[in-house]
Amino acid sequence: GVQTCALPICMSDIIRIANCSGFYGDRLDAAREMVEGGPIDVLTGDYLAELTMSILYTQMKTRGENMGYVGTFLKQVKEVAQPCLERGIKIISNAGGLNPASMANEVEKILAELGLSAKVAYIDGDDIAPDLETLETKHGQSFVNMDTGQKLSDATYQTVTANTYFGAWGIKEALDQGADIVICPRVTDAAVVIGPA
Repeated sequence: GVQTCALPICMSDIIRIANCSGFYGDRLDAAREMVEGGPIDVLTGDYLAELTMSILYTQMKTRGENMGYVGTFLKQVKEVAQPCLERGIKIISNAGGLNPASMANEVEKILAELGLSAKVAYIDGDDIAPDLETLETKHGQSFVNMDTGQKLSDATYQTVTANTYFGAWGIKEALDQGADIVICPRVTDAAVVIGPA
């Protein structure tokens, strides 16, 4: 059928996105507040900054290779998974950090504990640390400090993380394939909103 609207935008063209985090350590109860305070279509969470990436790297080195994600997000998922699934609210977060596959696995464990069924997707491929030397020597990429002008290859410190910022297309693809929850690594701040939009 044909849909007509009296307003310039039809209700079917509106997406309501609520963000429950702006940084690692933000309020844990914000996710529940966003879901209960709705109506919303998407719950997003942004947890990553350069400092956070180094914290997650240290976490992986000290607590195991299966770590490297923002663990507090799992507490939020446990609180809001059921109402989100009941209301058709999608969950999208960059809390996957350095290990989105492990975080997706942990989310699936939580869903199983709660007796819930949901499609969980994760995005990876942002880690370019193993490729830095090749990118520099064979492909001519010059990684230069914007403030000092020093090349990364001339630096005396160890590089612990190197990640490219992904945009929204991976998130869109996951949602197009029916994902209820999308776990992202390093994506642009806007990607968690642009992807579902």
